Amino acid sequence: MVLIMFLVITTVLLAASTAMSLPISTPPNAIAYGSGYIKIKDMAVAGTLIGVFILIIIGISAMSWWRLF
Repeated sequence: MVLIMFLVITTVLLAASTAMSLPISTPPNAIAYGSGYIKIKDMAVAGTLIGVFILIIIGISAMSWWRLF
């Protein structure tokens, strides 16, 4: 039971750490947005592309981890 909870928590933590498409997600994003050179649309497009890639990686790694146990 503890091992299953560990796998669930690890998967959720990896997924939760992918919030990168908005200025409020991290301080460096807020600084870059505050400079005025980057628009929210630019950040959303880049964050969405990276988010899709990370979602695929998390899905593959979660299926691999869960298969081991």
